[in-house]
Amino acid sequence: MPNYSCVRFQPIRSAADAKARATHGLRSGGHDLGHCDPARRALVLAGGIRATDVTGQPISPFDIGACLSAATENAGLKCRRGAAIGAELLFTASPDFFARDTEFGVEATAAAHDIEALRSERMAALRDLIDGAFETRYLTDVDSDDDTQFLPRDLPKRWRALTERLGENSPEALERHDPRKILDFLAVVLLGCSQKDGWTVACWRLDLDETTPHLSVVIVPSYTKQTKRTGAARWVSVREHFGQPQKLSALQDWIAQISAPLGLLRGRPKAETNARYLAPRAYRAIRKAEDAARLAATAADEDRKAAAKDREQAKVACDKATQRLNDLKIAEAQMHRLLEEAKARLAAIAVREAALDQGEKNIAEQRKDVERSAGVAREILCASDPFQGRSVLLDALSRVKDLQAVDLPSEFAAPMKRWRSLAAENTLRPKAKPDIQVPRPLEGLDY
Repeated sequence: MPNYSCVRFQPIRSAADAKARATHGLRSGGHDLGHCDPARRALVLAGGIRATDVTGQPISPFDIGACLSAATENAGLKCRRGAAIGAELLFTASPDFFARDTEFGVEATAAAHDIEALRSERMAALRDLIDGAFETRYLTDVDSDDDTQFLPRDLPKRWRALTERLGENSPEALERHDPRKILDFLAVVLLGCSQKDGWTVACWRLDLDETTPHLSVVIVPSYTKQTKRTGAARWVSVREHFGQPQKLSALQDWIAQISAPLGLLRGRPKAETNARYLAPRAYRAIRKAEDAARLAATAADEDRKAAAKDREQAKVACDKATQRLNDLKIAEAQMHRLLEEAKARLAAIAVREAALDQGEKNIAEQRKDVERSAGVAREILCASDPFQGRSVLLDALSRVKDLQAVDLPSEFAAPMKRWRSLAAENTLRPKAKPDIQVPRPLEGLDY
């Protein structure tokens, strides 16, 4: 993508106007400084014509009014009452031009040693110009900032030292911009302005604390006026150099021509882009509103995504709850079935308990029967003749003999054994067939 150079012109109409511009350069007064980064304040560099004020002190390069007066006086220029006293030219380029990872376009096509040779030649010319014509100061020199007084004066070294000092708090611009490219741009523009016919450079300021590096050059434009009374004289005239649209267009052609070695192209004319110029404050307000709208749109988009995610999570939770409810219904059905089975088992146990109770009753009755029969037998055996009532005893004993041991409690096992033995001994044996002989009657039995 091509990079472009451009220049913006503004007349300085009075000393008050120059003072207002100076307060902006000093980052003071009532100016909007929201676009200025305080961390990079130590990189703001200014240069002014070498001159002294009425007290003999060097004029500050940030004092635009004093620099204009000194430049006008040193050049022997005349001023009309009420006319503009100078012009401020703001030079800049596409932001990508100053990036570290881009090359110089035209110079990039040359060999590496040729690029360094061109850069060295350019830097030598800039150093000679500054050392011979300008007094330079950093903004923190004016502030008497003790924290930055030990920073190097050389811009690339100062840039690197400031980056190391800030460490993790170093602004992103310090990593993104290349100080050598900024110096190349300063050299091309400042040398061009110094060599421009009819221009006297009063002061300049390199603003490196804003979003895009830019260079403000304050000049005293002049022309030679021939009169019969005074002859030839040089007069300050902003209108003579910038008073017509075609001259402003020629100004854009000129900056494109001198910055061509850096690979910069002329900006597209307004007739092609239909662009409308906005004052920096208005432009920043629009950008701020656009950024706010963009942030609001991003936040709204994030909210929509979060809401969609919440809906998805709610749907998943609802599905899990439904599945859990179904599981609970299945578990409830299983519990109901188990309960019915438990009831059936309880009923069966109750039936068995009733049967056991009935069996215990039967056993108790049988036990009573045995006890009663045993008592009767005891009475007969004790009170009767051994050969009397034997039929009653045998009937009682036959009952005992028919009982099974498993039907009686254990305490009756021994008596039952004795009673069975007694019953077996006293039970009548079947009669044998009579022999031809007359049988003898059995002893002890009555027939």
